[in-house]
Amino acid sequence: MSPSQSPHRSSTRSRTAGRLDLVELWALGQSIDRLVQDELRRQSASGTLLAVLAAVSRGPMTTSELADLLGQAFMTTSDQVDRLEARREVRRIPNPADGRSKLIELTARGRRRLRASGPHIRMLANAIAERLETGLPAVRAALEDLRRAIDLTAADLEVGA
Repeated sequence: MSPSQSPHRSSTRSRTAGRLDLVELWALGQSIDRLVQDELRRQSASGTLLAVLAAVSRGPMTTSELADLLGQAFMTTSDQVDRLEARREVRRIPNPADGRSKLIELTARGRRRLRASGPHIRMLANAIAERLETGLPAVRAALEDLRRAIDLTAADLEVGA
């Protein structure tokens, strides 16, 4: 009997079928992080800093916006941006909408590093996608719904704080 067919696993599923298991989601995130970090380490790259580069590749944003997108503390994100700026992979530019803040944008060097990591990340993503039973579109839709629900819950908690 495979682990996915074990009686313990099936009884756990039936008990939690009607509720969201945050511990399971956290563990899933840790498993993905470990896979990505291990693969990138084999390529002599930092998964954490590549995640920052990937987020910034969406377009210039403030450190606060980046921290929110990554789900990290502001100071953690600011320290990561400092490291990337020292490597000349990102730069801070004046924010035209606000004379006090800065926007973070990728440099050519940052884009090259991100492109170089792409094949390794795609290989992992493809390997996982090939093993999905539900199909990628359904998983993507569920992830979008989960992200929306998390963002709304976080906003509600901030308002109530």
